[in-house]
Amino acid sequence: MSKVLYPHDTSWTIERDGEEIDVLVEYSVDQYASEPSGMSGPPENYDPGSGWLFCILTDAVREDGLLVALTEAEVDKIHGWLAENHEEDDGYDEF
Repeated sequence: MSKVLYPHDTSWTIERDGEEIDVLVEYSVDQYASEPSGMSGPPENYDPGSGWLFCILTDAVREDGLLVALTEAEVDKIHGWLAENHEEDDGYDEF
């Protein structure tokens, strides 16, 4: 079984020229968020933690199967939303 590069997806609505377009956005999790650790003991043991890091495929798929290139601003907005709403799961989604 080969590894799927973008094993997650989410539905998203983008606005272009006053029109709303529903798309499917595929992404992978490159880094999981972690809490700060080493709060006691020597300062060199302190780890400030980290946030989520997602790799978002910039070509989203419309309902009719056509591709829509996401802008950098749209990708940033999706990344921010995913950082707040992505739930850890037990593995890859099957397509």
